[in-house]
Formats: sequence, structure tokens, C-alpha cells
Amino acid sequence: MRSYEAARSYFGFLEFLSWCVVGLGVIAALIGMGAASDMRGYGGASAGAIILAVMPGGALAFLGFLGLVFCQIGRANVDTAEYTQQGLKISREQLEISKQMLKQGAKSDQGYAAALQAAKDELRTGATLSASEPAGASYAAATKETAPQLKLDHEPGETIAYRGKEIRVVEGGYVLGGTIYPTYDKVMDQVDIGIDGYASERAASVATTGEDQEYRGTQIEKRDGGFYVGSNLFVSLERAQKHIDIGMDGVASEKETPPPYADQLGVSKTVQPDPVAVPVEAKPALRAAVAEGDLPRPMRLKRF
Repeated sequence: MRSYEAARSYFGFLEFLSWCVVGLGVIAALIGMGAASDMRGYGGASAGAIILAVMPGGALAFLGFLGLVFCQIGRANVDTAEYTQQGLKISREQLEISKQMLKQGAKSDQGYAAALQAAKDELRTGATLSASEPAGASYAAATKETAPQLKLDHEPGETIAYRGKEIRVVEGGYVLGGTIYPTYDKVMDQVDIGIDGYASERAASVATTGEDQEYRGTQIEKRDGGFYVGSNLFVSLERAQKHIDIGMDGVASEKETPPPYADQLGVSKTVQPDPVAVPVEAKPALRAAVAEGDLPRPMRLKRF
């Protein structure tokens, strides 16, 4: 960037001279005024003579002020030139930055266009391969590659009957009603929800390791994920034991109403205690009435 220090120095010197000229003009005017006044005191000069005596000094001071004005105008021009040069420099820098940004944008557009073209080519390649393969082959290959290998409790192709529902075993899980479930517990929960309205707890059946058990003289057989007492299927060992308790004592061992169970046809039933099968010893009040002979007599209906 060019410097205007010489011009500034020159105008500074001219400004100093202008102030000097102004000072000399003022001094000359005062001297002329004094001289004219002295001459008037002796009966000489008039007012016109005084004005004429002051005019040279006034003219000199006016010329000094005029030079000072021109110096200020010159300094303003120098400042304008410097500011214009700085603005031009900034504009050139901005232009260079804009060019670089345009180049980067062009490269980005080219990169995006290349990526888009590559994606289109990949889609075309995938479509060509899909068209060349038989129907379902790509899905089967993707399923084999991406689907996790589940360890099933049954062999693929086997059909399981649970609470009247047929469950088909495939490689990916268990099929019930067109839906595939990953584990046998999941599909049993779905059957229980459809029949009972809630999923059964299988903690007891999972924790039990024995195959067949005997409880109070009754055989409990474990198979197909459940517990069989005769032809009745229960989802847990505890429910099977409660069923045996109700059949022998009339009440469950925990004094609770037994939950519903399902027979082989899948029909939900609730076991109710048989009052005829309840022994007299199980009810103290009935036993006392029998001992005292104070049993209620049957009522006879009167005819009107």
C-alpha cells in the first residue's frame, strides 16, 4: 500500500506558514491602527486614514487564513486517498476469498454428484442381481446372513400341540397363526393370553429338572413344557399340586382358589371343591353337629 506521509508533511508545513502569515497580518493591522491614531491626535488623519492603515495587515491575515483553508482541503484529500486504498485492498481480499469458496463449493458439488452417481450405480447393480436371482433367494440369503441363529428346544418340522393349538417348529422359531416366535416360552405365552387373558408364569416348570414326579400318591408327568395330571395340563408344578390337593382334601394347600387350567381340548376350566367329597373331619362345626345329633332337617313346602 502506498504511503502519503510526504504529502502530510508538506501540508503540515504550509499550515504552519499560514498561521504565521495570519499572525503577521494581525500585528501589521494593529501597528497601522496605532500609527493612524497618533497622527489624528495632532490634528492629522481621519477615520478613512485609519482604515487604510489597517487594510494591509487585514489583507495579510486574510491571505494566511486562505492558505490555512487550502491546507485543510489538501489533508482531507490525502485521508480520502488512504481510505480508498484501504477499501480497495479489502475488496481484493474479499474477492480472493470468494473465489476460493467458489472453488471449494465446486469440489463439494462434484463430490456429492460422484457419491450420488455411485449410489445410483449400486442400486442398479442390486436391482440387476435381484432380477437374476429367483424369487425369495435374496431374502433367504439376507436372512441367513443377518438373522441370529437361535437354539430351539425342538427340531425343525416338528408339530407341537399346546392347549388345543398346533405349533409348527421352523428354523427361525415357532409358528402360530402365521406369526413366528423366537422361543417356545413366547409362543406358549401367546396361547395363554388368547385363552386365559394373561401370560402364565413358568418359573416352576423351568426350575424343575425331573421328568416325572409323584405327589401324594398321584403321578405328575412333565412333557411339552407343562405338567400333566391324568389328562389335565397345567403350566406349573404348583398348580398341578393344588389340583391334587383339591381333589383329595377339597381345598388347596394354601387356602386359595385354584387358577384356571386347560384340558386336552384347550377349554379353560376352574376346579371347584366338591362339597360331597369333603370329609366330615375337615369341618369342625359339622363334626360337632353330627356328634350331638343336631342336624338341620329338610324343609317341606306347603301347598296352597
